[in-house]
Amino acid sequence: AREEAARARLVARGRFADLSVLVADRPAARGDLPRKSRAYHASLRASRVERLKRAPIPAAPPPTVVSTYNETEHALINVTAPAGSHSKCECKSGSPSQCSCSEVCTAAEEERLCLEMLGPWECFRFETQVCECRGYCHSDAECAQSCEDVPGCSWTGLWCEAQTGMLWE
Repeated sequence: AREEAARARLVARGRFADLSVLVADRPAARGDLPRKSRAYHASLRASRVERLKRAPIPAAPPPTVVSTYNETEHALINVTAPAGSHSKCECKSGSPSQCSCSEVCTAAEEERLCLEMLGPWECFRFETQVCECRGYCHSDAECAQSCEDVPGCSWTGLWCEAQTGMLWE
């Protein structure tokens, strides 16, 4: 009783809201709760807008390209000429062995950027009777030579494939 009298005096002076309706054993109805002012809601919106301005925008994941050979996903990579070179050359790759460059690239820029992005052309033969090449190959002759250097692999003109049979060339 004494606590209720003290609470009533504080409520009467305007220091505290009457929260006795929340203490009751019954669930609070929506009409029982004190209403917030327009200024209160405006300050909430303003603080939310400020938080959104300061919050870093999460980076989108890089788009991926799916290879049809083995359904492996590869990140789409974009490479541009160094900042001080004043070149507009840009090269892109969506697989471990293909590189396409913009028309403004010189042959030297294309070779340098693609080699930097994909690495040198290398061919491998796996125990599963598969030959695979990856990296940047500047010419068909270079691709063919690298494939033919791997025992059990031969160049078809477009790709490197495993030779079958007991004896390899």
